[in-house]
Amino acid sequence: MRFWYLLILILCMQVQLSAASGMAKGDGSYFSFQVNSLSNDSLGERGVQFEQGLTWEQVKEKARAEHKYIFLDCFATWCGPCKAMDRDVYPDPEVGRILNRKFISVRVQMDKTNYDDEFIKQWYTDAETIQSDYTITAFPSFIFFSPEGIPLHKGVGYRNSEQFVELVNEVFAPDRQYYRVLANFGPGKIDTSELKGLARAFRLSDKFLAGEIAADYLTRIPSVELGLKDNIQLMMEFSYNQKVREIGLSYFSSLSSREICTEINLQLIEAFKSDTGMQKIILSYLKNLSIESVQKNILNLDLLVIFKNMPMVREVANKYVISLSEDRLYTIDNLKFIAEFTKTSQDKGFTLFFSHADKVDSIMHREGHVKNVAYVSNYATGITDNIIAKEEVGPYWEGAVKGERVNWRKISRVIRNKYNRKIADRVILNAKVSLYEFYAKKYNQQWSEYIKYNIRKIEVYGTDTTSGFFDSILLNNFSYYVFLHSQRKRQLNIVSEWMEGVVRRNPNDENDVDTYANILYKIGKKVAALEMEQKALIIAEGKKNEHGVKIFKDNILKMNGDKPTWIAK
Repeated sequence: MRFWYLLILILCMQVQLSAASGMAKGDGSYFSFQVNSLSNDSLGERGVQFEQGLTWEQVKEKARAEHKYIFLDCFATWCGPCKAMDRDVYPDPEVGRILNRKFISVRVQMDKTNYDDEFIKQWYTDAETIQSDYTITAFPSFIFFSPEGIPLHKGVGYRNSEQFVELVNEVFAPDRQYYRVLANFGPGKIDTSELKGLARAFRLSDKFLAGEIAADYLTRIPSVELGLKDNIQLMMEFSYNQKVREIGLSYFSSLSSREICTEINLQLIEAFKSDTGMQKIILSYLKNLSIESVQKNILNLDLLVIFKNMPMVREVANKYVISLSEDRLYTIDNLKFIAEFTKTSQDKGFTLFFSHADKVDSIMHREGHVKNVAYVSNYATGITDNIIAKEEVGPYWEGAVKGERVNWRKISRVIRNKYNRKIADRVILNAKVSLYEFYAKKYNQQWSEYIKYNIRKIEVYGTDTTSGFFDSILLNNFSYYVFLHSQRKRQLNIVSEWMEGVVRRNPNDENDVDTYANILYKIGKKVAALEMEQKALIIAEGKKNEHGVKIFKDNILKMNGDKPTWIAK
């Protein structure tokens, strides 16, 4: 018994000393402390164990001493995919088992925030050097090093557990290592069976290298294989590479008129549409395209839309619309097509959408979806409102954004005389919201006007509470602006009511709950505000949203201390 007691006592002392050592070296709350397991079989049970409390040089020294590889997780606090990796991938026992046995794993924060502790600040210089040396332009970025500190492999972007394990395994496959391929690649050197996969694997980490690899593959395969669906897809993915574009244009030049307008070819045409070579090919095709051919192959409508700004295309489109009988005019495909070519109040489509809005909306399955909503107009009204605003408000817009006074009454009177008062009110209100939103967000001016008119807009026309985008994002964001910039009790009470509904509909969104909590606090409901902010904190902790956790904890401290969480004037 004495032996077991001493053993347990020694192990406890080791854990305490290890923890104290981590704190003494400036360990920050952003790096979670974990005790190394005594058993290799349980190395992954807690997921990836990230090293902490060490400088970059100390990490490399430890790797050399322990003959372990190094894994750097380069993230930013604002990065959504980074948070998803923290939530979904790193806690995975299988991912932890693979990384913990062979790697020293380190998380490197690449951005700077007001919430950074001393340990993160100590890494600022090293983080900047790593970002520069290894060309980190997107997050998350994953860099893998040998035990000697030599860079071997690189990956960019979110991966699920299976994909991430595959990335880790590539570290031990020399022909898949990014930095080895980068150093040794040359046309004709790598088997074509490997090229396509390599190009896609490196597309995010090294755009130029990936494009060259893709071009090498497309150059070396038989020309008859260029039209295969996956090879067309490859040309689309790497259309930024000049060699790939030349191969794609050569492929299109070899097609007959019957072969051009297919579903997969249209996707490639879309990717190449700005290329003058592609435009010449399509113009040649359209010269021989009859209205009967357009009617027989609906994909021709999609082709015309891709090049809708070309005068010749507009001529063909107008001829097609004129040829439509009444029963063929009111179909979803044709109405969408007409909308693409309706740009002015003089176009045939404008008259159609203005005079037959209810019929159009019914066919487009939009009637009743959102009635009279300025954020998401009914299909026909949205088209005509935009054109009216462009023609009647547009001429004054450039001066307005420069600060020139706008005679809204005069513009409204013109619109009323041409159309009706209801349209004039809606168009003018939307224009005011857009103008003052521009001032507010670009120059930090006119917040009161923006808030006043946008509240009026939502009160008059409503919002789409069935859409997560309009509800949890747009309505939440605007409510937060009101919280930050308005001191008017009525406005704050209005957005408080809105956010109560948003939180009810989206109870697990910590940002929505935080907005609601802050508004409650500003209108004097401190107890309810603290309850909501605590809820936001719990949700953020569950999602491993460390940036949110820091902000919400700070807000709770301010609320308990009766300090403002908004912009104090």
